Amino acid sequence: MDSVVKNFPPIQVGEQIIEFPHLVPHVVDLPNHGPDGRTLRVRISYQSHVFSQSCAHDAEDFDFLDEGKNKRTFCIDRFNLSQGLPAICTNLLESNAYTWESKDKNRVSNLAVIDGALVSGRHHVVVYYLFPSKVDGLDVEMVVKSAYEKDINFDHIKRRFRMIQKVKTCFYTKKRIP
Repeated sequence: MDSVVKNFPPIQVGEQIIEFPHLVPHVVDLPNHGPDGRTLRVRISYQSHVFSQSCAHDAEDFDFLDEGKNKRTFCIDRFNLSQGLPAICTNLLESNAYTWESKDKNRVSNLAVIDGALVSGRHHVVVYYLFPSKVDGLDVEMVVKSAYEKDINFDHIKRRFRMIQKVKTCFYTKKRIP
């Protein structure tokens, strides 16, 4: 389902209330990439997996239900990484970083390495998808599904694209990517 989360309600973890003002959707302008050289406008939004991790389906101890009504537990490491995601995702788009499709649990998503180094090893990655926006003044929606650390072997990644290429494909074909 293609949807944009506008804000996350606070969650209680133990005695602490956690809030997410840093994860409000924001817009990145990509000048000269639209028809007749106009600016393409991409709204970036986030899903709860950027600050949580899965727990057992039958778990009694969980912090909240995610967008798909699955049990999730708060993850301080992902939350700390999420603090910088607005700037990170803006930079990935503006710098036209490399991206590729990756299969995880039988689902295909786009991945991009946060530090930009395409050297095999452990990297922080952003997992996302794109879809055409139905909002006036916006062209494409970028939904960040998750962000975490992952071992990547770049020898196994044969097809890499530039992020703006993916945004333009989404915009011109009017289709979700992937």
